[in-house]
Amino acid sequence: MDARALEDTIRQKSSQPNHESDCHNNWTILLTVNNAYFDFFQNWHLAYSKLNINYPIIIVAEDVLVYEKLKPFQSESVTIEKSGHEDVKKSAAYGSKEFSKLVSQRPTHILRHLTKGVNILYSDIDMVWLKNPFPYFKGDFDMWIELDSINNYCTGLMAIKSNKNCLRLIKTWQNSLQLKQEIDQTAFNKVVNKAPINISILDNRIFPTGQQYFGTLTDKQRALAIVVHNNWIVGQTAKLERFKKYKLWFVPV
Repeated sequence: MDARALEDTIRQKSSQPNHESDCHNNWTILLTVNNAYFDFFQNWHLAYSKLNINYPIIIVAEDVLVYEKLKPFQSESVTIEKSGHEDVKKSAAYGSKEFSKLVSQRPTHILRHLTKGVNILYSDIDMVWLKNPFPYFKGDFDMWIELDSINNYCTGLMAIKSNKNCLRLIKTWQNSLQLKQEIDQTAFNKVVNKAPINISILDNRIFPTGQQYFGTLTDKQRALAIVVHNNWIVGQTAKLERFKKYKLWFVPV
């Protein structure tokens, strides 16, 4: 990946924060959690709780074990849903059939709530929110999203408006995965480039990829980060050790 070219692309298309706009957009945070990554959800939640922001959260439990573990988190602002899967599987390796099957449900979960008129911020749980990201979702856009690399959108953090353009895109994405099981991000990138949708790319100086945050940024540059995504690395153990190394792991031992 050409980091400089990626940075230039994002700067041209990204929006700047507007601390008024996030109050009027009916946002709900959507997470999906399986039992193998329950501790990563805990870590996400501990970081989120420090921000003192209060958005509705919907957590989709991907198996019966994690559903029971998530029940104590339910509150007036947190809703726990079952995904419809009953089997408890071990953490699936990125790119495997099991992984593809699990994440292929992502557009289904998103679409279910978009059709209710709710704007969705979907977030992977191998992330740490260091600051409130909502002020960065402003302007006349349908969707705000990260780039993984040049011309490759990352489906790990997506702010999606409930409008006809987004509903059409997410439905097309869902249909694509039903026809051919593959990595959901791969399928998304195939359909999004043909969609009539206005996308704002989040500035990678403050929404860096895992490759950038953990690999190329200085400590001064890391201090600017709004959300840290622990991607560009494979395996739960590797992600955990990297979070610990950079003091981004908050779950008590």
